[in-house]
Amino acid sequence: MTAVIQGFIRDAQALRLSYPTDFITPYLSWARYQYAQAGNPSSAVSAGVHVHWKEIMFSGGVEVFEPRREANRRTFFLLSAEKKF
Repeated sequence: MTAVIQGFIRDAQALRLSYPTDFITPYLSWARYQYAQAGNPSSAVSAGVHVHWKEIMFSGGVEVFEPRREANRRTFFLLSAEKKF
């Protein structure tokens, strides 16, 4: 989840909420990181959806990662497809 390396993580907390169904699974997650050498914690929030179709799962989402201050905020987008064997 940490796309920008800030150093070694001292501790982390995370929370994920999802509502799985047979076809679609929306999710929302939050994480907070405290790095060994940093004073202020970093945080990340992401939301997205998994769509199940036959043996293929499509995923799409967005993540906002804030490493220690708002000026460094980054937004990442996710699109993927997985095939079960």
